Amino acid sequence: MTTNITDQRGWRRLAIAGGLMLCAAAAMPAVYANADDYTYVHTQSGATRCSIGDDTVLCQGLNADLPAVGIGHDSAMVTANGDLTFTSVGMVGAPADDTVLHYGQTYHYHGWTILPSDQGTRFTNDRYGHGMFVSIQHVDSF
Repeated sequence: MTTNITDQRGWRRLAIAGGLMLCAAAAMPAVYANADDYTYVHTQSGATRCSIGDDTVLCQGLNADLPAVGIGHDSAMVTANGDLTFTSVGMVGAPADDTVLHYGQTYHYHGWTILPSDQGTRFTNDRYGHGMFVSIQHVDSF
């Protein structure tokens, strides 16, 4: 049985192209989580809006003296291990679709315990015990 040399070259090209596609896919940046990976909430007063994910909580609508971070909403973000950063991002979705955090009730979303009050809202990561307290006046991480 004879093998056509043209067929061998075609298979070789196909193998090389497939390998290049795998390398390109591996080099692509990680895909960001979509809006469905977060729970969107706002306080009973409507003054603060937050997104809660497995590893982060991001809150905006703060009148606190945050560092200037560019155009957009000044926001505070805390990670599960308590690292606090300030960023300038907008949130997706309509606030009308958010879960309203009623003062005095305890909420649990994505591994976070949320305790809202008329003084501010405390987000504590259930696994690490770190989080942040946010109010319209200030932001503290712990």
